[in-house]
Amino acid sequence: MTECAKCARRCLVVLGLLFGTWALAEELDGQADADAQAAREQQERQEQQERQTDDAALRVPVDVEARPIDPQPGRARYDEETIAATPTAEGHLAELLRLNPAVDFAREGDLSANTAVMRPGEISFHGEPFYQNLFLIDGTDTVNDLNPGAASDVWLTPSLVFPHGGSSPQGYYVDVDLLENVQVYDSNVPAEHGGFTGGVVAAELKRYDGEDHFTLRYGLKRDEWESFHVDEDETGDPNIGGADYYSARYTPDYFKPTIGLSLSRGIGDVGVTLSASRRRSRFAQQYEKRYHFGRRELQHISYEDVVDNVLGRIVDTWGANDVSLSLRFARRRHDGITATTYDGAFAKTHDGYGVTAQWARPLADGELQLQIGFDRLGDSLDSDSDMFTFHEYAEGSDLDSQYEGAYGDSAQAQTRISIKPKWTSNGGVHTLTIGGELRRSRSFYERPRDVVFHQYACVRDNGRNGCRDMDGDGASSLGDEYLWRVSTYYAGKVDLDYSEASIYVGDQIRAGRWQFNLEARADRNSFLGNFDVAPRLSAEWDVYGNDATRLVAGVNRYYGRSFFRYQLNDAIYGWRHQLQYNANGSVRRELTYDNRTGAADLKTPYSDEWMLGWTQAFDSLTTRLQLVNRAGKDGVSRVLVDCRRNPRHAMRYNCDDSDGAPDDRKYFYTNEGRHSTRSATLHVASGRPFTLGPLETSFELALSMKDSESNRQDDDAYDARIDEEPVHYKGELIAVANLPAWDYNIPFGMRLMTVTRVPAWNLTWSTFVNLRRGGTIARDSGDDCDDDDVDYCDGDYDIYEDFDFDNLWTLDAKVVWRPTFFERVNGGLKLTISNLLDDTVDINSSRTGTRRRYTSGRLFFAELELRF
Repeated sequence: MTECAKCARRCLVVLGLLFGTWALAEELDGQADADAQAAREQQERQEQQERQTDDAALRVPVDVEARPIDPQPGRARYDEETIAATPTAEGHLAELLRLNPAVDFAREGDLSANTAVMRPGEISFHGEPFYQNLFLIDGTDTVNDLNPGAASDVWLTPSLVFPHGGSSPQGYYVDVDLLENVQVYDSNVPAEHGGFTGGVVAAELKRYDGEDHFTLRYGLKRDEWESFHVDEDETGDPNIGGADYYSARYTPDYFKPTIGLSLSRGIGDVGVTLSASRRRSRFAQQYEKRYHFGRRELQHISYEDVVDNVLGRIVDTWGANDVSLSLRFARRRHDGITATTYDGAFAKTHDGYGVTAQWARPLADGELQLQIGFDRLGDSLDSDSDMFTFHEYAEGSDLDSQYEGAYGDSAQAQTRISIKPKWTSNGGVHTLTIGGELRRSRSFYERPRDVVFHQYACVRDNGRNGCRDMDGDGASSLGDEYLWRVSTYYAGKVDLDYSEASIYVGDQIRAGRWQFNLEARADRNSFLGNFDVAPRLSAEWDVYGNDATRLVAGVNRYYGRSFFRYQLNDAIYGWRHQLQYNANGSVRRELTYDNRTGAADLKTPYSDEWMLGWTQAFDSLTTRLQLVNRAGKDGVSRVLVDCRRNPRHAMRYNCDDSDGAPDDRKYFYTNEGRHSTRSATLHVASGRPFTLGPLETSFELALSMKDSESNRQDDDAYDARIDEEPVHYKGELIAVANLPAWDYNIPFGMRLMTVTRVPAWNLTWSTFVNLRRGGTIARDSGDDCDDDDVDYCDGDYDIYEDFDFDNLWTLDAKVVWRPTFFERVNGGLKLTISNLLDDTVDINSSRTGTRRRYTSGRLFFAELELRF
């Protein structure tokens, strides 16, 4: 279909939606007079009930008539109403953030072939690394610092020489239906928050709202309700090899139910909420088990991917003291097989549980707050076997496989305790804030038992037919081979205990129409031994003195996080030993492996920001415009140092030459990462709904323009090996840091969300239109300047060329109907449609690969709710 045809189709759909809205308004307007009096009476009853609730509630409720719009550029707030209306079929926090123009998503995060997988997508603020964001739940830092840069799921072969990845930087896979409020900061972030270079996502669990209720919900998504898009070969079959099925890259046969419950109850002055949910995906996979050359047997397997959430909150007032206690538990568990050869099964589990206690007391000169948090986040790999074996005799067998076994168990976890005091003055000309945080963390990686590999070789080889008959049984068998090699991957444990101390001070100065925010934050981390000071300065001018027009400017520095991966580095690479044997059983060779960890004196990654912002209120509209420039420096990457063969490495790095010769081929972590982003975002929102007959419609429109450059040109995060040499690009030699960013670099985006309500029918429907400009990356052309057929550049330099992605339009919709069955029994029926137009694009960027990788097609999610 041509671009013109696609554009015409989209215009027709939009016109159809507008016409349908008008037609429905005309139809309902005829009965509006009859319903008007009933609606007014119902509204009066609701307002009276709300006034009564206000007197007894333990919190200030959100005004549903005029949704609060945060007037500050760099901030966005999503309340319960927005969360309920947003089309979030999977319920992940990342789906909610699609509304934010400062947020970009990984290209690989929305593929049509693997929609059965339950892992949330990764997000980036202003081009910063996805693993350098701060996630808070009820004010407590819940970021997973184990190995968040290794983002891909462990569906593939687990490593025996590196820690396993697969955990999201989000320590908890929180179901957004269980949240009361989400506050997002992308620029001018207050000094209260530290440990990020990207943005801050602060979620709050639901609290008691003064009304007792019990809610049950059940949702379903299945493959029959989805339009899959995969490349097909000449026979019409998906162009995905059998070896790819087992790794959850193609999941066309799945069943995804969701069940949840919540309880809200007041017990005297105490308000209690408790919520739980389970999102499950069962999907079929397959792989080809190899027997001998040319013969493979198809094996069918079934996987399960489950995300559980249990969240609770207790709030109370003791005299002048406000106290609350929040509890959280989240688990994700999924199956896998080690490989298509060594096909022993495993289960990967990510667990998180924690508690936060908060206390606030008003004082004569301000307010004092204290927060204490505890969290434990862990990953474990539980395999069927601690041994894997290769038999050469079975190379020619139609019955026996050469391979068997699995790669053993492993576990890693972090435990963190934090204490956060904060004092804020009452205000006036100066509003002072003083606070801090003390954190103690313990992390470890452990392999509980030795993992052993036995490799057998033929006494006398018989080519593709296995071994020559040496034991007289007339066939290639166990008696015709010998134990050739034994590799032992030792059990071991790496522990790390470290402390962090932070203090921040701020003064909000009001002088006429001006407001100045002078803040600074200091952090001391015993892990890296760095002392970092981050100034946060901003000024705000109320142009006409009526809050209608405001100009904002800010200059800020944000220091990022350090991860357990830095400390572990490649230490476990040395946890192994190998013996090679002769056919008579004597030892032929013994191999030991050194720890390949190089010395690392790392700085803390940071980003510098300047921003300009403007807000304007037009009656019921609020407009925010901001320009942000981010420059990220001292990003952590990895370099393979070869001090023996590379004189520059010997001079630059601290090579150990205690034995008379420098050690070669060690990995060092360095601060070579560089990136920069320039972005402009415009956000327009309606504070009050527009009325058309009985319809009430509100909207949010966001536009974004970005330009990002980075010297990271792959997806290996801080394990990336950054090219130190310049490259030839667009007719000149440039540093790699000046190439377009590899991912999270969308040059233009448009997001439009509309929410329409029919109060008389208890009906709400919302639409979300998303335009994502394809963007450009620079990829290695495979040519060098000194190639014989290249005559436009000289020297031994790689040549990079632009690669453009196609634009993508998607239209999502959500319809919610909430009927009242009895006086105290309400229902809810929700239908979410993602990518209604079924438009997809190919995001494959491989220079040599021919397989297409399409984005997700049209899919449906239905949910039923009962509230008592």
